[in-house]
This record gives sequence, C-alpha cells and structure tokens, in this order.
Amino acid sequence: MDMTLPLLFKPFPASPSPISLTTRGGLAENAVVMSVANQGQTLPELSVDDLSLKAPLEAGQSATTLFMNHARRDSMVLDSVFEELNIRYPQYRYYSLYPGLVKTEEFNFSIVPGFIKVLFWVGLKLIGTTPDQYAVFPVYILAAPEAQKTLGSAKYFGRVLQPAELGAWAKVPKNREALWGKLLEIIRKT
Repeated sequence: MDMTLPLLFKPFPASPSPISLTTRGGLAENAVVMSVANQGQTLPELSVDDLSLKAPLEAGQSATTLFMNHARRDSMVLDSVFEELNIRYPQYRYYSLYPGLVKTEEFNFSIVPGFIKVLFWVGLKLIGTTPDQYAVFPVYILAAPEAQKTLGSAKYFGRVLQPAELGAWAKVPKNREALWGKLLEIIRKT
C-alpha cells in the first residue's frame, strides 16, 4: 500500500535552499533570509538517517499520524537550519515566521487525512488569514527601518510577530549539528 503523502500545495519552482545560498556565497552583504512556515514543533524520535520517515511508514503508522509527523519533521528541519545559519553566519539575519492557517486557493483539503481535514476547515474559517493580510509582517521586518529595534534579537515569530521558541529537538545543539551535516551531505550529492 502506497502511503506517500501528496503535497498540500502545488509545488513552487525549485529554488536554492538557504544553506546553498549561504555556503556558496549567494547572499549580498547583510542579507536577510526569511521563511514563512510552520515552526516550533518537535518529533523527538527523528533520526537524521531517516529524514523521509520511511521506518515509521514501514512499521504501519497511520496516515493521520504520518501526516502529523511529516509536519513536525518539516518544522524541526526549518527551525534547526535557521538556528544553525544564525549561529554560523552572524553577518546575515535569518527569520522564521509562522502565519498560522492561511486561506489560499492552492490549499488541497483532499489529501489531509481523517479528522485533521475537519480541524483545518474549521480553523481556516475561524482564525485563518489570507496571504495579503499576513504579508504586512514579513514586509515590516524586511523594509521598516525601526523593525530591528522593535523586534530586538528575536528571529522566530508567531502569528502576530510575538517571539516564538524553537521546538525541543531543534534546541539541542548536537541534533542541529547532526542534521546540518546530513543536509550538507545531501546538497553535495545534488
């Protein structure tokens, strides 16, 4: 049985990763890199040798659990990468913003498993935001001269620019370093 999860959104054209841009000299002096995605989650059992989560799939993990674990994994990878980039490359600023549920025409409910589909639908109706509504936050960070003073040293933010914490897995330096090494290995192969 193929339990591969389809994409929630239509894929964007391939673009260089923040790691590639940074390590290969692709950023301008004092560049700001921003991710607008889910962050702050954790998947304690994540192994950098099984980033695709094949082992839980082969163990018969349910589609709902696998879906949630993919979201947690993605969050942890983003948190870890951005934290390592902020530590290793202080000449740049790497921000991660979490908009919450975003109402777009591209959102594909048909692939969301089980009861999560209902939760997403209700969440989008009650607290969802549109890309245009949320756009003011990243634009403020990138374009407003006073943003750096107002936000301080925080680099991770929730729905309305309140500082957010990294997920527990990403807070552990040895986890981040192991993931960093694995991702560099993957990038070198491509």
